[in-house]
Amino acid sequence: MMAQSTQVNATMFSARRKRRRILAERKRQGYAPVTRR
Repeated sequence: MMAQSTQVNATMFSARRKRRRILAERKRQGYAPVTRR
């Protein structure tokens, strides 16, 4: 049970990190043109 919970936590952590990275990239792409103006 402990191993399973740790595995789930690890997957959730990695997924959150991935999502955060994607959001950051999208923000950069969306703000790039605004800052260039």
